[in-house]
Amino acid sequence: IMIIQYSALTNKGKTRKENQDSLIVKNRRINSSAYTSTGTADTADPVCFAVFDGLGGGECGRDASVLAADIFLEKAGSCPLTDVFHTINAAIEEIKRANDLQSMGTTAAVLLFKNNTAGICNIGDSGIYCFYQGRMICLYESHSIQIGTGGKRYLTQYLGVDSKEMQIEPFEQIVRLESGYRFMICSDGLTDLVAETEIFDIASEAPVNDACQALFNRAMENGGKDNISLIMVDLKS
Repeated sequence: IMIIQYSALTNKGKTRKENQDSLIVKNRRINSSAYTSTGTADTADPVCFAVFDGLGGGECGRDASVLAADIFLEKAGSCPLTDVFHTINAAIEEIKRANDLQSMGTTAAVLLFKNNTAGICNIGDSGIYCFYQGRMICLYESHSIQIGTGGKRYLTQYLGVDSKEMQIEPFEQIVRLESGYRFMICSDGLTDLVAETEIFDIASEAPVNDACQALFNRAMENGGKDNISLIMVDLKS
């Protein structure tokens, strides 16, 4: 069993009218214009942390992220994480059809801890990282493409894709936990504005609550043009 020390933060940023991100923090869904929390948990029972980034340019991005978080909390632990993602995708599809919506979707990046393992799953461009012994390891697949040098980036997969056009392929892996691991999950509101080298410098040194606040502050200093969400988790045996 591992002891968890965590810090979570979400904020609508400087330019967005609402926060379309939803978090799962210690098995509880959070959607708020501004929220921070720190606390402890352990892995004796399944404990989940996640970031769902509602698509800001689409209709009902906030609704999609809230729905995704709620379904994930209901289903996680009873079936593989990729199956949960397919269930969420179908639910969003149904709402789109029923309400004649052209676009409604969310990214997802989740960590599900139990005993000495972490189930990791993502779709879209919300990041999952592990910091250990002076290294930063990416534990996710970015489902996005960039058009031209410095051009706009487009998602190639997310929750809410029309299954008649494409079958989603979430990225999933199981990680065996070691004492001293630090994980971070975040929306692109952070990674678009703070370089990975700087993320590493800040996230690998300070305590989780200080590191979360420092990364948020840096994203805001660099424009805060999107919702910003991040969760950092330290593990000790």
